[in-house]
Amino acid sequence: RGTPIPPWTFVLSQAISGVVISAAMTVLIVVIGRIVFDVSLNTSAIPTLFISVILGAASFGAIGLALTSIISSEDAAPAVTNAIFLPLYFVSDVFIVGADTPEFIQLIGNLFPVKHLALALQDSFNPLISGTPWPWDHWLVVTGWGAFGAVITVRTFRWFPQR
Repeated sequence: RGTPIPPWTFVLSQAISGVVISAAMTVLIVVIGRIVFDVSLNTSAIPTLFISVILGAASFGAIGLALTSIISSEDAAPAVTNAIFLPLYFVSDVFIVGADTPEFIQLIGNLFPVKHLALALQDSFNPLISGTPWPWDHWLVVTGWGAFGAVITVRTFRWFPQR
């Protein structure tokens, strides 16, 4: 709160910054993947890729801001976020793709946005898909979690830690 700009301007600028950085990182990773690993990109799916990146960055940013209501300090932030998201990566087929996991683990993965974002992004690189894939169902889940994060943020966000 040490800035003369309104709080909503600061939060919005941070959100836009996160989306821009995510888009730039995506371009960089795709270029490196193409040059070093000969990864192909379905060029007709580039709009889908960028919509997925923008929705993912915005939604996960909102979830991150919502988590600030339960994180006591900036020192605790990495531990809390890793404790939440690392298990989600495992149950969402991000670390181990196609593993024969029990059905209840798959159900847990389907409830959260990590798996849906990963699946929305994967089709952009699938050489067996022709045309433009539109993963509306995955976008809906990711956006729903982002909206949930935004509502929690609006209700609980504080500029100063609550001890």
